[in-house]
Amino acid sequence: MKRTTTKRIPEIEDIEAVACAVQNIYLSVAAYGLGGYWTSGGITYLEEATYLFGLGGENKFLGFFYIGPVAIPSPSAKRRPLKEKVIWVTE
Repeated sequence: MKRTTTKRIPEIEDIEAVACAVQNIYLSVAAYGLGGYWTSGGITYLEEATYLFGLGGENKFLGFFYIGPVAIPSPSAKRRPLKEKVIWVTE
């Protein structure tokens, strides 16, 4: 995550923007019949890793996204109707 420098945007919004981008990557990967996995394990939070990936200062290394063929397909699921999950606030 490279921090926004042109505006005063809270750090959490830059982190959330990365999360949205990762979700879009996941959707694209799935559309091609592949699997994806985002993890923040391993060296993610080591300071040395931040510099290894060309980041520094307020920038943060937020993880790895693995892409590959799906070895074991997920079982299909029956979803409940949307009206059973959503409460609309009208006032």
